[in-house]
Amino acid sequence: MTRLRAKTLEVAELSSKIDELQARNDQLEILTKKIETFDAAVFEEAKARKTVQQITKEIQEKSANLDAFPRKNRHCVEWYDRYSAKFAELKKKFEEQVETEQGILRLLKDLDDQKQQALEKNFVKLNGHFCEIFQRIVPNGWAELRLIKRDKAEESQISHPSQFQDASQVI
Repeated sequence: MTRLRAKTLEVAELSSKIDELQARNDQLEILTKKIETFDAAVFEEAKARKTVQQITKEIQEKSANLDAFPRKNRHCVEWYDRYSAKFAELKKKFEEQVETEQGILRLLKDLDDQKQQALEKNFVKLNGHFCEIFQRIVPNGWAELRLIKRDKAEESQISHPSQFQDASQVI
């Protein structure tokens, strides 16, 4: 039991050391990235004009300013990506909606054309029946129905002027 406790303490110590080493490794990676972006020619040029202490102080100030910058704006790129994706999605939906609207308009036009054709076909049949019945009611009489199509903006109107063979039959 004591050995188990001793091993547990040893494992805990090793875990804390691993965590410390990991943190130090992360710090070193950050420093390495800073060094990779370092431009030696610019440093040598500045070194000729200023002392090492002045350069070090300026680098520390710039580094502090640079460290503060990403914290303030770190979400901007994420927000831009998110809203860009949302914009693309909404644009796609809008285009689909426009296509659907155009499809519905084509369907309505086709249905209007079919309705007009059916109306004209049925009107021809109705006119035939009307002429037949009118001749039975009025001997020697003749009448027909005419479908008068006006401007497409207006609705079609049906008129039924009666035409008689004799003027004496006009009531």
